[in-house]
Amino acid sequence: PTSLEASQQLLERPGPFVWYCGFEEGSHEGNATDDIARKLHGHLVFVRAPLDLCQNVFKTAAPRLESPMVVWATSQLRASSVLREAAILSNSTSLRRWILSQRATIAQEMTPDNSHVFLDRPDPLLILLVDPEDKQARLHGESVLREVDQLFRLRAQQSSKEGNQTERSIQYVWSDCNAYAAQFDVEGKCPIVILVNPVDMAIKVNKTETWASESNITEISHRLLQWLHRATESWWPMVEEARENDPESQGPDQSLAPLVILARDRGEESEDDDDDEVAAAGQERKTTSKSNKNNIDVEIDDDDGEDEDEGGLGEGDDQQRIDQQDPDWYSNLLEQDDNMEDDELPAAQRFRNFQGLLAMMADFKRSFEARHAQHVDFDWSELKNVQELDPNMALLVAGPRAISRALKEGPGAMKPIWARIEERAALLAGLSAWDGDLTRKRKKNKGWRKLRERLKEGYRRLRVLFVKLFRTLETLSRNGQLPTEGRNLSVARESAKNLTVRDFVEKYAARGQPVIIQDLNLTAQEWSLDYFKKTCDRFVRLKQKNSSMWSWGKLEDAGVLPLSEFIDTFTSNETRRKWYLHDWPLPANCPDVFGAPPFEGFIVPKYFAGDYFQRAPFIGYQHTWPSLFVGSEETESALHVDSGGTNFWLYLLSGKKEWKFFSHLDMINLYHLPMSEHYFIDVFNSTSEEFPLLKHADLYTGIQEPGDLMFIPGGNPHGVRNLEAIHGISMNYVDASNIGSYLWTQLQEEHWVAFELFTDNSSLPHGLRSAQEDVTFGAWKSTAWKDVTDFDIF
Repeated sequence: PTSLEASQQLLERPGPFVWYCGFEEGSHEGNATDDIARKLHGHLVFVRAPLDLCQNVFKTAAPRLESPMVVWATSQLRASSVLREAAILSNSTSLRRWILSQRATIAQEMTPDNSHVFLDRPDPLLILLVDPEDKQARLHGESVLREVDQLFRLRAQQSSKEGNQTERSIQYVWSDCNAYAAQFDVEGKCPIVILVNPVDMAIKVNKTETWASESNITEISHRLLQWLHRATESWWPMVEEARENDPESQGPDQSLAPLVILARDRGEESEDDDDDEVAAAGQERKTTSKSNKNNIDVEIDDDDGEDEDEGGLGEGDDQQRIDQQDPDWYSNLLEQDDNMEDDELPAAQRFRNFQGLLAMMADFKRSFEARHAQHVDFDWSELKNVQELDPNMALLVAGPRAISRALKEGPGAMKPIWARIEERAALLAGLSAWDGDLTRKRKKNKGWRKLRERLKEGYRRLRVLFVKLFRTLETLSRNGQLPTEGRNLSVARESAKNLTVRDFVEKYAARGQPVIIQDLNLTAQEWSLDYFKKTCDRFVRLKQKNSSMWSWGKLEDAGVLPLSEFIDTFTSNETRRKWYLHDWPLPANCPDVFGAPPFEGFIVPKYFAGDYFQRAPFIGYQHTWPSLFVGSEETESALHVDSGGTNFWLYLLSGKKEWKFFSHLDMINLYHLPMSEHYFIDVFNSTSEEFPLLKHADLYTGIQEPGDLMFIPGGNPHGVRNLEAIHGISMNYVDASNIGSYLWTQLQEEHWVAFELFTDNSSLPHGLRSAQEDVTFGAWKSTAWKDVTDFDIF
C-alpha cells in the first residue's frame, strides 16, 4: 500500500499480517524479508510499506522512528507487536524466529486467508470459535487445548504400543466467531468447539461443554478428550489413506510446530534446520607434549568448513550428533563455523558476531588464568593481535573489573569509556547505513570494505584460538597432565542473627561465593499456597523442562492456567507435575500479597535492600521482584546463568530443593555452547568421562529447606531440582557487589542507555550501607535514595 486508505482497506482482511516497514527493495534486509515471505506464504499476509506510512497506520503501536521495523498485526489492529532491534532485523534466521514466535503455541488463528493451510492436511481439525476481544476466554481455551493435546498424545502413544499403526494427531486452531459462526450454524453459542475432518469435510459440534472462564480446566479437558476420541474414531482409516495417497500432505505435526514450512521436497529448509546451527564434524588431530609446564602443539585443520563430514547441530539434537564420537567434538564446534564467510552477511551483523566471539574468548582467558595458568603455558597473544587489526575492533573495556575500578575512580575514569561507546554507536549506525546503500557511494567506500574483511579475518583467528585452547586442555586432561583438580564443596550456612551486611558482601557477594542464610522471616503472615490462591486470582504462564532444548535452563512454555487451579493440581495431575511456575512477578501481577498501604506484608532482608534497580529511573525492573516459584518434585532447571550478571536469591516457603553451583571462574571447564545460553553438561548426571574438563571445576552443593534463603552470586552457573513439592519467593538484583558484571553484559548487548544511567554519577547513587536494617516492602519502595548519605561499602 502507498496510502493510509489502502492500508486500512488491507487491514479489513482477516490476516494475520507481517508488515515490513522501511525496507528498501534489493537491500540485504529487503531480500531477507522477501525470502521469509516466500517460505511462509499462505500462513500469513506479508505487507511492504514505506516507514512513514507504517508510522501513521500503527501510531498507537510504535513510537515514531527513523529506522526500519517489522510489525505483527491482526485485522483491525486487535493486537500488534513491533520489532525494531537492528541485530534481529539484519539476521534472517533471527527475524524468521521472531515472526514465528508471535503465533500461539497450541491454537493457531485460522482465518479465511490461511484456512487452506489446515484444510490441506488430513489430520482432524479442532476449532475453538471465540470472540477475539474476549482475551480471558482465549487464555482459558488455550489452556484447555494444551491439556487436551498432552492427554491425547499420551493415549495415542499407548494405542501405538497396543499395535495400532495409525499415527494420530490433531490440528488445533482458534477462529473469530464473527467470521465462522454462521458457517457452522452456531451463532450466539460461542465460545464453542467444532471438529472438522478435512478428508471429507464432515463436521461435528460439541454442544454440551461449558466454556465459562471460571470452569475447571481439568474437568473440561477430560470431557473434551473423551468426546474427541469418540468423534474421530471412525475417521482414522480415511486419514491414513489420505496420507498414503498424498505424502506431501502429512507434513510436520501442526500442534508441535504450527508454522513449520512444509517445503522439504522443494529443497527449502524448515524452521528447525538452522536454529542454533553450529558445525560438529571432526577429524583426528595430532598432538605432541612437551615437558615441565605443559604445552601442547595442536595441528588445526583450518579449511573453513570444507570437510566432507560437515554437519550442523539443530536445536534438540545436540547429544545425538556430538556424543563422544569424536574426542575433539567441543573444539570442533567453531572449527567448521563459516558464519562470516557469507559475503551477503551485513557488515553490522559481521561486527556483532566478531565482538561476541571476542568477548567470549576474553571471558575464557580470565577463567584460564584463574584455573589453569599455573600449570599450562598457552599463548594468548592472538587475543590482543586481533583487536589491533583495526582501531574499531577492540573491546570497549577489558572486563567487569575494569568497569568496577573506573566507577570507584570517578567520572574522570569513565569518560574514555563513554567516548568509546559513542564511537561504537556511530560505527554501528554507519555500518547499518552502508549495508542498505547499494549506490556507487557504497562501492567507493573502501574504509567499510576493509573493516569488513578485517572482521572476517579476526573472527577466523579467534576460531583457531578457541580450537587450539580446548584441544590443548582436553589432551592434557586425558593424559593426566592437568593437575588442577576440582573440589566437591558444601554451600556455607550463616545465621542472619550473626551475619552483618558488610560480612555478607565481603565474604560472599563480592567474592562470588554462594551461601544459605537461615533465621529469616520475610512475611508478616504465612505466605502459604492457600494464601496465594485466595489473593492472586490471575492466570499464570507455566514452564517445563525439555532436555532436548538449547534454551535458558532448558525451559519451554508449558501452558496457561489460573493460579488457583495450578496450585490445586500441580502435585496430583500427571501432566502438571512437570509444570513449573517460574519467576512470576508479584508486584506487577499480584500486589495484594504485600498487604494494604503502607505495604508491610513483606520484609526485604537488609542484605538486598540496596538494590540499584530500585534507585534507577526508567530501567523497567522496579516492579519485577520478588517473584513466585511453585513446582512439584518432578521439576527442575538445567545449568544456566541468570541474565544480566545479576545476583539472585530464593527464600523457600515449603518443600526441599537441591542446588548445584560452579564459580564463574570455572567457565572454561563447563562446556558452554559458544555465544549462547546453553551448557552441554547435565549438572546432576554428567561425568568427567563424557566431559574431561568437568573434573577440574569446583562444584558446590546445597540442600535448601523451608526458612532457608539461598544466595547465588551473579555470573555463577547453577542448576536446581526440587526434591519435594515447593513454593518460594525470589529476587534478582544489582548492587555494589556485582555492578561490574551487570554493566559488562549491558555493553555486550549494546544497552548504551542503561550503561550511561548506571555510570553518569548523577542518575543514581552508588554504594551500600553497613548499617542497613531489614525494611518493609512499602518503605523499601519509597526510599529516597539520593537523600541517603551514609554509604560506606563500595
